[in-house]
Amino acid sequence: MNRKRMLMFALSLGVSAVFLVLAFRGLRPEDAWDAIRQAQFGWLVVGFAISFAVRLVVTRRWKYLIDGVQPVPFTRLYELVNIGYMGNNIYPFRAGEVLRCVLLQRSHKVPIAQSGVSILVERAFDGIVMVTFVLVGLIALNLESDVLRNGAALTGVWFLAAVLMFFFLALRPSLFRRVAGWVAKRLPDRIGARILQLTDDIINGTVGLSRPRDLFGAVGTSYLTWMIEALAYTAVAVAFNVVPVNYMLMLIVVGAVNLGQIIPSSPGGVGVFEYFASTVLIAFGVPQADAVAYALLAHVIIWLPPTLHGFIILSRQGLSLSTVAHARDLQEA
Repeated sequence: MNRKRMLMFALSLGVSAVFLVLAFRGLRPEDAWDAIRQAQFGWLVVGFAISFAVRLVVTRRWKYLIDGVQPVPFTRLYELVNIGYMGNNIYPFRAGEVLRCVLLQRSHKVPIAQSGVSILVERAFDGIVMVTFVLVGLIALNLESDVLRNGAALTGVWFLAAVLMFFFLALRPSLFRRVAGWVAKRLPDRIGARILQLTDDIINGTVGLSRPRDLFGAVGTSYLTWMIEALAYTAVAVAFNVVPVNYMLMLIVVGAVNLGQIIPSSPGGVGVFEYFASTVLIAFGVPQADAVAYALLAHVIIWLPPTLHGFIILSRQGLSLSTVAHARDLQEA
């Protein structure tokens, strides 16, 4: 890891530490621990099971987007999705996303730029879904939270702009190619040729958006993914008798914690997850100790299954955790 990355990683750890302090501010840790000890284990197992269903739907969405580039078997994409989750959860800089692009290139010769664009489209769709959950949920439950409302509105503008840009690339590729050609002619031949190749890869990565079936499938599975994930959050709420079992509230929690992931933090969003999840619950009237305890346990339920599953799949393919760290170097090369 070079000096720049070390500095960024140290900064991300600092951000996580700040949010953990904010989440636990004025709270005795033993109070949160007492609440965790009272959780019903059976419902936590249900939350674990639901998390596996989430990744099946995520895989189906990626298949909608990637099939326009090159058809890839569902099972292979499912393996890569799990490896990607694992990489993101234990390594900084979203290394898991890069790793699944690198492994897809290795196994099916899909250019990294093309698969990378499909993942960027996924993130843009996810952002729109999160903003929808937060804004609709706040209105439906009549909750007042300037932090959540303003944050959702601000990020919503950026995610909408990203989605519109991808649609533009998919529907008007010739214009993008002309602009890239104009730029390439004014650069050295080697660089210009690379720009033209990269332009084609980016455009090819958005092909799924120009096909109605794939477009509606990707949008539908984006909402379905996170609606199912909210069921896992609900299962954890059932495990805590003191946390309201309110599905609309869980949608707000899902939206808030995932929008919070935009903030650079340690792998897995430690601190950021706990702060935003507990903030939503406290705004709903849940005592701080119970809200923080819920956030800690929900984070484990969301983090642990894909991390373990991804590691198992990685090992079965004869790869090690060093592959995740090396993915960035491969991508830069």
